Amino acid sequence: CWAAWHARRLGGDFVECGVSTGIVSRAVAKYIDFATHDGTFWLVDTFEGIPLDQASERERPLATSKNNRHYYDCFADVRTHFATYPNIH
Repeated sequence: CWAAWHARRLGGDFVECGVSTGIVSRAVAKYIDFATHDGTFWLVDTFEGIPLDQASERERPLATSKNNRHYYDCFADVRTHFATYPNIH
């Protein structure tokens, strides 16, 4: 949040890669009042975990395990969390 506060003064867009449920992005957005920022905050993720079709045979068991333990289809939740921010996509 501290770094975002200082980056906000530079202008331009923000990007977070690997958003998952958006908990960090949401904290940043609230902390710096992103709704009043001129830029856009881009949230990038699969929103459903590691894409298994992009994992090698060796990586697939670990990716599957991580998906089962940590991820779910959270896109609808993220949309709800940021519904009041017209400049967060």
